[in-house]
Amino acid sequence: MDAAGQNAASPANELLVAGQFNTTPTTITSGNVSPLQLDASGNLKVNVIAGGGSGGTSSSFAAAFPSTGTAAGLKATASAPSYTEGNMQAFSSDLGGLLRVRCDAGCGGSGGTAIADRASFTFGTTQLTPAGGVFDDTPPSDLTTGMAGVFRLTAKRAMHINLRNVAGTEIGTSSTPVRTDPTGTTTQPVSLAAAVDVSDRAARLVGQVEGRAASGAAKAGNPNQIGGVFNTTQPTVTTGQAVEAQFTARGEMLIAKGVSGFTTDNTAFNVTGSLPTGANTIGAVTQASGPWTQNLTQANSVALGSPSAYGTSPGAVNVLGVNAFVTNTPSVAQSGNWTARIVGNAGGVMDAAGQNAASPANELLVAGQFNTTPTTITSGNVSPLQLDASGNLKVNIIAGAGSGGTAAVDNSAFTGGSTNVTPIGAIFNDSPPSITSGSVGAPRMNSSRVLLVSDREGNDLLNQIARTGPNFGSSLGGRIRAGLFGRPVTSTGDALDVNVKYPPQANDPCSGPNVINVPISTTANLVIISGSQRPWRICNVLLISTGAETISIVEGTGSTCGTGTLAVMGSTTAANGMPPPANGGWSYGNGAASVAAQAKPGNDLCLLKSGAGIIAGNMMLAK
Repeated sequence: MDAAGQNAASPANELLVAGQFNTTPTTITSGNVSPLQLDASGNLKVNVIAGGGSGGTSSSFAAAFPSTGTAAGLKATASAPSYTEGNMQAFSSDLGGLLRVRCDAGCGGSGGTAIADRASFTFGTTQLTPAGGVFDDTPPSDLTTGMAGVFRLTAKRAMHINLRNVAGTEIGTSSTPVRTDPTGTTTQPVSLAAAVDVSDRAARLVGQVEGRAASGAAKAGNPNQIGGVFNTTQPTVTTGQAVEAQFTARGEMLIAKGVSGFTTDNTAFNVTGSLPTGANTIGAVTQASGPWTQNLTQANSVALGSPSAYGTSPGAVNVLGVNAFVTNTPSVAQSGNWTARIVGNAGGVMDAAGQNAASPANELLVAGQFNTTPTTITSGNVSPLQLDASGNLKVNIIAGAGSGGTAAVDNSAFTGGSTNVTPIGAIFNDSPPSITSGSVGAPRMNSSRVLLVSDREGNDLLNQIARTGPNFGSSLGGRIRAGLFGRPVTSTGDALDVNVKYPPQANDPCSGPNVINVPISTTANLVIISGSQRPWRICNVLLISTGAETISIVEGTGSTCGTGTLAVMGSTTAANGMPPPANGGWSYGNGAASVAAQAKPGNDLCLLKSGAGIIAGNMMLAK
């Protein structure tokens, strides 16, 4: 009985379970034992008491249908059930026992019905399945007898129709045309809603148009006539264009000569009768050949004298009866405004083309005069413009530019009491804008017009300076005011009175009161702080990096100090900056003294980084 287990090789000797074959099995009494029953082939007979149904049979494919079979059960529900994928389910039916069937593909629409050929049809009762068609301007091959096919549609979903009569004969052909009359013999009227184009198309239209009356016969009906159009102003057309014949307002056709012109003679075209009374206009008349010759004897009923030659040869001409005094120089009296053109000694003109135009060959120029000792001009008199010996125009600025100003060469000598200087002015502004290095600007003063003075760092040395007397050096008492409240600076004898306050002013801004903390946390380049009139000083910097990248502290303008970049700590670029380790960093400075400073006032202070990690920390700044 101790076999090795499932799917193991059978031992030489093993206890096996056996059964018994009986053609007629014995009926077993309750409580008794019996050997397992086998069929003649040794297969164990099994009676499935529960969970397998009863009466089922099996049959081989393509075998004769058995007399008995295994029934398939349906689960009747009011609505279609929901199933879980992979589970076994019973067939579903409605409460009437009808099997629910769903067609997944190729089944068409829903609600369709079938009807037998030539079956009766009851309106409002018999059901039909809607029919569809296909749009295809290039259909496949033709159908042959007995084939089924789909309807052909237009792009607008209309069916293509093949017309046939009751007998089934195709109509609309050349032999059986479609007609609108019932008998097929009545003449068909044609009514056109618009003009018909009968111009030459694929084949030329050949026809004959006849009028109502023959040539030379009396007018009858409405004969074909030709007409034209009356235009007050004749149209102008170009080569190849059509134009209507032109008529007068009385219907008379206008005729003009063409390229060949008109030829008239007395037999074909006669002008008879006299001109009407009154003024008549006769067009130009040209002599057949040569110039016209006419002998004039009088004008306006006055006899003309013999022609006289006037002028100088070869321009001399003969003039009829002209008074000899016509050749004298007449006197001319001015009347109204005269327009004259002024020319210079060499023919120069004053009407040049205008501003920035090329100079003409000769032009009137404005000149001046050089005089070692200029003449004193009397009021109301004129004088030439005065020039210096180099031809430069001398100008006396009366207003708007100051007076007495002079220019001096840089680093030139200055002689007290002799060298002229130009007074300077200042601007009063409690919040002046910053200027950049190399720029010029006006100095500042207070509301009392006292010049403000500061050191290189921008700290005010004296808020007010006042000189009230000529002995500024020997007597300071009351003549200098200082401090925020403008208190006078006094002295005792030759000694200046000083009141020292503790603690004294720090030499390093980092040790003073104007220190600020700037927290830093960024993944990209950052403007730490904007520019100021005084350069920023770095008192302490603490930076920690989450990644291995390099860092630089720079100054400049534009986007993150991208313009005029100067290195403050590290380099001008992030790539060549200071490399803190990943998840590490560094701290520099104790906060009491400057460790780095900007070079230019007004520059922003920025942090440049080479990677995408987080740089976090703090920076102490002072100015």
